[in-house]
Amino acid sequence: IYTLSLHDALPIFQVSVGNAHSVRIHRSLDPEAPCPSGDCGRFVCKFKDAIEGSLGDALSSLRNTSGHTILSEHHPFRMVATTFHSDEHIDTVCEAHQHVLEYCEQDKFIQGYQESDGRYNLDRIDQRRLPLDDDFIYPSGTNNPGKTIHVFILDSGIRDTHNEFAGRIESQFDFVDNDNDATDCHGHGTHVAGTAVGATYGAARSASIHVARVLDCNNAGTLIDILSALNWEIGRASCRERV
Repeated sequence: IYTLSLHDALPIFQVSVGNAHSVRIHRSLDPEAPCPSGDCGRFVCKFKDAIEGSLGDALSSLRNTSGHTILSEHHPFRMVATTFHSDEHIDTVCEAHQHVLEYCEQDKFIQGYQESDGRYNLDRIDQRRLPLDDDFIYPSGTNNPGKTIHVFILDSGIRDTHNEFAGRIESQFDFVDNDNDATDCHGHGTHVAGTAVGATYGAARSASIHVARVLDCNNAGTLIDILSALNWEIGRASCRERV
């Protein structure tokens, strides 16, 4: 179960056309919009699904090309995060690798969104027909709902001292501060975790919990940090039986 309750804080992207290469360049429509880390050269680049040679060869060639600096690699998504040194280098790098690159999308801020209703979620997921019956019934014979499930929360972190999650947080990482402390300083992530796995109102009240903090104290984060967190979670989910 992946919980990702986000919406964009920036306007939609425009796609550059008329370049000397076939790689689509996605930029923000608002030239005055702030850029993550103050660096408007940060992009996520996606490799084509079908290329000649291996993905490893394509990555190696891209690493050895001047004009940009790779920040992180995300093999499951066939993506890399990179910083182009100038606008001119965007075109020169993309032109050199247009045979393997599909598009490059500018990094952006992501803003969390929160609703106040805390009971509706349970009432809505245990019945197909309306009206709601103001009740939540676990499947017959389920004494420890979610006991064998691993739930990954991608949000503003979690208050790991909360008794709703006691003894069930197996791993956490903070992609905002780049450390192992995913403490929630906003509240949205703890709210989402409570909805999914809280001991009182959670749908999977006995599930194991894994937390990636990608939103800061203002409940905002970046596209690249979210991509890094997804990569982190996929690595941990692959060795679990039920996610």
